[in-house]
Amino acid sequence: MDDEGDVKREYRTRTAPNFLITQMLNNPLFDYPLPELVRIVYAPYFTEFYHLHQQPGYNKAAKTFYHLTDERLKSLNVAPQPTADQAAAAKDLIFKHLLVDFPFSSDAERAHAVCVLLQPFIRSWFDVTPFYLIESARAGTGKGLLGDVLTYPFLGEMPTRSPEPKNSEGWTKLITTLLLTIPAVVFFDNIKRPVNDGSLESILTNPVWGDRMLGSNTHVRMINQATWLFAGNNVQIGEEIGRRTVRIRMVAKTANPNQRREFVHPELRDWAQSQRAEIVSAALTLVQHWIAKGKPLYEDCPTLGSYEKWSRIMHGIL
Repeated sequence: MDDEGDVKREYRTRTAPNFLITQMLNNPLFDYPLPELVRIVYAPYFTEFYHLHQQPGYNKAAKTFYHLTDERLKSLNVAPQPTADQAAAAKDLIFKHLLVDFPFSSDAERAHAVCVLLQPFIRSWFDVTPFYLIESARAGTGKGLLGDVLTYPFLGEMPTRSPEPKNSEGWTKLITTLLLTIPAVVFFDNIKRPVNDGSLESILTNPVWGDRMLGSNTHVRMINQATWLFAGNNVQIGEEIGRRTVRIRMVAKTANPNQRREFVHPELRDWAQSQRAEIVSAALTLVQHWIAKGKPLYEDCPTLGSYEKWSRIMHGIL
């Protein structure tokens, strides 16, 4: 107890024994007094009320658990009122270092890449978000690399890349399997088949996903708080999926893009890992700068159908 009589509590992480976990999972009729968990995050994040939360552990109001795996993120100093110089420095780190060597086909494609970087930090602001498609005309342009370095700052590890299913039933099963893990990022790499599936259409426009558990008659409902990312060469997108897609197209200016040697950071994954705290701080600073300015939204903002809130907020920040 302290001098004023208040109890000081110290919390420590402990792994529950397997027998207890098994008993709880096998006894669904018992109402265990456990807090609701919607998200597991790996970096500081903004709550739905635009508050930057940097304390590791469980946030009851946000129903989010911040799992700190990188001690460097403990000492982040994001100003509540970032100056213009601080915002410019954050932008320079992203544009002149992290993204500088990717051959985006336009500024719009590069802006969409920044959205991928920012979205996990502000995912709770949106019920639904579109999926991002990183594409190019030929292999070796850097699609997988781009997906890795955009999501690594939030995850603290390179994202798990999932192969595409062969049919609609496969999509349904895979989406359920993935959402059961409460993923922050879902990354489908090296897409070969046309993307035109009803399950994908549903998950991209509904905040809640429902399905039957594999091998049982139990129906489960899961919150979709993931950032969905696809990558491939000349990917064919169905009409309904197409209107739910934000494209990040890269155009190589050489016949053999995998033979390029001139880079600001030749080992970009290693650089991103070494600079993780700085990149996270830059992303949070850009968002905080927008909040400090009064969260301006612009009347001339082009919006994507079904994703109007996402469009206006991302446009405002960018």
